[in-house]
Amino acid sequence: MIEAGALMKKALCGDHDAMFLLGLFHFDGINGFGKDQKIAFYWYERAANAGNVKALALSGFSYMNGSGVKENVTYGIVLVTMAAERGSDLARLSLGMWLAGGDFDLVQDRSRAIHFLSLGLSGLCPHRHARREPKEEAQLILAKLTKLKDVPELSKNTN
Repeated sequence: MIEAGALMKKALCGDHDAMFLLGLFHFDGINGFGKDQKIAFYWYERAANAGNVKALALSGFSYMNGSGVKENVTYGIVLVTMAAERGSDLARLSLGMWLAGGDFDLVQDRSRAIHFLSLGLSGLCPHRHARREPKEEAQLILAKLTKLKDVPELSKNTN
């Protein structure tokens, strides 16, 4: 378990990874931190502003869901798109799925959906934080979009 005081000290000294972890811990209410989505968003936003791409993606999702901040779907999509462009696998997968389905009033765009899904599933993203479930969903969507019968399975040691 991460010592709360040491993590807070790092975050207050500008460590964007520590800020990101504080956001995660408050969002889930784990490692001795109370569950509080407003505090989680506060730390995501600070980490994103300090350059943490994973936090940028989660800030976007927070805006889209109104989680700890007033809902603003359009701005949330902008942040998620920025995170996708900077290498977040979760942002790339999400954006690909939204473009495939025309979700959130986005224009359905098969080729851009394939692009983002393929990048997100490549295992080469510099900022990897997608869990197994969105990866599996993205595989199915990519298979439908490319009309493949089989998409290679994820390795068992993928998050």
